[in-house]
Amino acid sequence: MSTDRQEAAKAEVQKLLKARVIQEIDHPEWLANPVLVRKSNSKWRMMPFGLRNAGATFARLVYKVLYKQLGQNVEAYVDDIVVKSRKAFDHASDLQETFDNLCAVAFDELKQYLQSPPALINLAPGSELLLHLAASSVAVSAALVQETESGQKPVYFVSEALQGAKIRYIEMEKLAYALVMASRKLKHYFQAYKVTVLSQYPLGEVLRGKEVTGRLSKWAAELSPFDLHYVARTAIKSQVLADFVAEWTPAFALEPEPVEQPWVMYSDGSWSHKGAGAAAVLTSPGGVPIRYAARLQFDKTNNAAEYEAILLGLKKAKALGVQRLLIRTDSKLVASHVEKSFEAKEEGMKRYLEAVRSLEKCFADITASFFEVLYTPSVPIESLDIMAIDQAELGEDPEDWRTPFVKYLKNDWLPEDEAEAKRLQLRAAEYKLVSGQLYRSGVLQPLLRCISFAEGEEMAK
Repeated sequence: MSTDRQEAAKAEVQKLLKARVIQEIDHPEWLANPVLVRKSNSKWRMMPFGLRNAGATFARLVYKVLYKQLGQNVEAYVDDIVVKSRKAFDHASDLQETFDNLCAVAFDELKQYLQSPPALINLAPGSELLLHLAASSVAVSAALVQETESGQKPVYFVSEALQGAKIRYIEMEKLAYALVMASRKLKHYFQAYKVTVLSQYPLGEVLRGKEVTGRLSKWAAELSPFDLHYVARTAIKSQVLADFVAEWTPAFALEPEPVEQPWVMYSDGSWSHKGAGAAAVLTSPGGVPIRYAARLQFDKTNNAAEYEAILLGLKKAKALGVQRLLIRTDSKLVASHVEKSFEAKEEGMKRYLEAVRSLEKCFADITASFFEVLYTPSVPIESLDIMAIDQAELGEDPEDWRTPFVKYLKNDWLPEDEAEAKRLQLRAAEYKLVSGQLYRSGVLQPLLRCISFAEGEEMAK
C-alpha cells in the first residue's frame, strides 16, 4: 500500500474509532485486506474486500435475499445497496419491504439451522479422521470429524474441565493435553483409524522433538502407538465445534486447598537458687498435648531458662515434622526478641536468639506471642477441680500406685515381703523424686511426671 493510502487508511480508522463505530478485536482467522478507492470528490473510500470471491459472494447474497426487488426499487453495487422510490411518499413502504425481506431470509435460515443440527455419523472402514482441538482458560475439548462429499461431519466430541495445576498450563500444553485426553476417551477410534490433527500450533514438532521433557515427554510417549499426522489448520470449518464445546464446558468450583492448622507450643522456664528447669507442651491441631521437661544443671538467668524452654520445644517440634508453629510464652522479653519487636543487646541473649533463628529455618511459619500469668485465682480455690495432688499428701495414700516409690525414695522404706521388696528396689531405679514430685527417668528421654490413675482418666476425657 502506498504512503498516501496508508495515511488515508490510518485517518479513516482513527475517525471510526473516535466515533465508536468500530473497535479493535483479535480475530482467529484472516478475513480480508482493506481496499482504498478514490471517489470523485478526491476522498477515499475504504472497502473491506480482498478475497478473490468477495464480489461474487456479495452478489449471490443480494440476489438470494432481494431478487424480487432488484431492478424495481433496489439497486446493488459493489458494497452498497440503494433503495430507490419513484415518489417520496412511497419511500417508507419501499424501505419496509426491503427490511422485511432481509429479516425474513435471516429468520428462515435460523429456523432451518435449528431444525437440522449436526448429527454424529458412522464411520466407513478405512476412512481418515480429522481432529480439531480447542482450549480455554478452564477447559479443553476435541472434535473428531470425517471429511465427506457434503463437508465435514462430526463423529464424536469430548471435553474436560481443568482443575488444579492444569489451569496454569500454557496454551501449547493445554492443546497437547486436549490431544492426550481425546486419545484416552476415544481410544478405539485412535487405534483403528488414521487421525490427522489440525492445529494452528506446531504440536507435531513439539511432541516429536528431541528436546521435549517433563509432562510433554510423557504425553509424547503415550501418543506414540497411534497413527497421528499433524497438519496446519487452513480453514475453520469444524473447529468452531471444538471451540464451542471448550467455551461452554462448565468449570467446576475449585475446592480450596486445606490450610494446615498450626501446632501450639507453650513454653516456660524458671531459675532459682534451688535449681532451674525448662518445660514445653506441644499441642497438635487435634488438641493432643505432648509434654517435655528438662532440668538445667548449670547456672543461668531466668531469661536464659525461658530461652532453653523455647529451644527444647522447637527441637521436639522439628523431630515431629511440624511445619507451622505458634509459640506462647510468659516471657515478654523472649517473645519480643523472636517477633523482632525488641533487639537483643546482651551477648548471651544474642547467642540464644541466633539458636532460635537457626531452628526457625526448619519451619514454614513460626509466630511467638506473650500471654500474661495470673498469680491469684479468678474464682475461689475451693471451686476449682485440682488435678495435682498436694505434695504433702503424696506418698500417704495407700491406694496410689506412686506411694511405695515415694516412701522408698524418701525413707528407704521396703515392704515386708522379700520378693516385693526386691521388685520395688529394681523398679525404683527408674524413678526420681524432684521437689516432692515423682518422675520417671530414661537414658534418652526427659523426666516424665508420674500421675495417679484418677488424673490419667481425667486427662483422657
